[in-house]
Amino acid sequence: MSGDTPVWRYLSLDAVSETIETRRLRLTRVDKFPDRFEATVPKQEFDNQILLLGGAARQRVMNNILAAHHPGMATSPSPGEDPYLRITRLRLAMARSAHASC
Repeated sequence: MSGDTPVWRYLSLDAVSETIETRRLRLTRVDKFPDRFEATVPKQEFDNQILLLGGAARQRVMNNILAAHHPGMATSPSPGEDPYLRITRLRLAMARSAHASC
């Protein structure tokens, strides 16, 4: 982008003064927007991840069954945190750490 590209941002006069004084843009966390769908995951994406998590759990069980019959084969450790709760926790963390200027 060239240095003379205009950038538009609508701010109150107080916000403009603060931006000039602090030399920092005012950004909003995406989870703070009044839109309840902001920073959410589409249902199809959630459904796809259910398939992935279910497949990973089945693979762990199968590896452990095989390992019981083949000495020296490493077993798959059980996850310490419920994978669905982990994904939810990580998504919330990403929403809290994402900022937008719009």
